[in-house]
Amino acid sequence: MFASLVIAAAISLIDPSGDALGSGDLLPPTGEVTSMERAFDLQELMVLTEEPLTLEVTMGSLSNPFALENGLSLPIIEIYLDFEPGGSQELLPGSGMRLPAGSGWDYALRVTGDEGEAFSNDSYQKLGLSAGLPLRAERQGNTLVIVTPLMKPRRPRVFVVVGIYDPFSPSRWRPLSPSPSPWAFSGSDQRYPVIDLLAPDQAAQQAALETGTLPIVHVGSTDWRWFALMALGLTLTLIGVGLRSLPKLLSLASRRHKTSVASAAPDQEQTPATPPDTVLKTGDKDGKQASLGAAGKKAPGEADSLPPEGVASGIQDDHQSSG
Repeated sequence: MFASLVIAAAISLIDPSGDALGSGDLLPPTGEVTSMERAFDLQELMVLTEEPLTLEVTMGSLSNPFALENGLSLPIIEIYLDFEPGGSQELLPGSGMRLPAGSGWDYALRVTGDEGEAFSNDSYQKLGLSAGLPLRAERQGNTLVIVTPLMKPRRPRVFVVVGIYDPFSPSRWRPLSPSPSPWAFSGSDQRYPVIDLLAPDQAAQQAALETGTLPIVHVGSTDWRWFALMALGLTLTLIGVGLRSLPKLLSLASRRHKTSVASAAPDQEQTPATPPDTVLKTGDKDGKQASLGAAGKKAPGEADSLPPEGVASGIQDDHQSSG
């Protein structure tokens, strides 16, 4: 259990919910199917510690009205990971956005309902979009699990953009419409076709869509819940180990106690109690007395025991009277 909690706690980045309106002024599509704003609302991204690189993307809603292979129909989701010096600031064609100064993506992932591709920057620079490697995407509720063929990097910076998927566009991105449309978000002030992006708050998202530069989201401010969960998991694991060991410890303690009691008892044989001596008085003419113990016998050659004081006095009186 503890191992699974460590895996879940690798990197967790939270995006504010309810902000899938671009810079804040976009109008959602008017079509019944495409009007679901929550389908474009990024809420959380997790980079797991598993190999190969595996991510989980949670959206406000992941519906699949067109029954596409990857379990989602409406959004296009792109994820960029920066973990080495160099890389590209410009994103894949479609969104028109770029990474901030000092950043450059080393891996790029693009997921739609029909396809999923993973790019390393080195291959992309040589082959362009044809360098994409297939990845596997699976929907679990409102979370999309993405398994790539790439090696997992250590503590990367992560950037995410979300738009409307257009299977007929070479870039797979649908542009904004200047007027309300059943298939596109509309707005006259926003330049970039991004509906949501990973940002700490709405103000940062608005600034990014005005400048075309994605913000940096720091991991340390968002993943404290998972480390708390790790600590709880470790505590429960230790309690479980202790409970499993408790019967053995009690049995061992009981055996030691019995051994201690046995060694402390006196090592001696118990002999049967000797009944008190029985005194048998007999008198004859000669004034002889016999005193017998519990065994009633004398050792050979042993002198007769002296009679008790009262008996001796009676014997003396008898001798005097007879004289």
